[in-house]
Amino acid sequence: MLDIISLKIYIELTASFYKKFHWPRKKFLETAKMSQRSDLLKRRRNRAAAQHQISEEEKNEKKERANQSRKERAKQSRKERAKQSRKERAK
Repeated sequence: MLDIISLKIYIELTASFYKKFHWPRKKFLETAKMSQRSDLLKRRRNRAAAQHQISEEEKNEKKERANQSRKERAKQSRKERAKQSRKERAK
């Protein structure tokens, strides 16, 4: 909400500035719209980059969990094989 209010104030101040120097209002409004559009596009890019970073982090966490569980399974199977070989040697 603050962004919209500050943008409106900016537009009003800039409009009065352009009016003072007799610049066409239409040109100013087009410039303001372009500025607003570029801000919107910038926010979209930032949001997309943040989403991409979050998905990358989630993917890395998932890989890490998979590696951890694989290591735990390997450790458990080594223990079981060692136990089995001890039983066979005891016979």
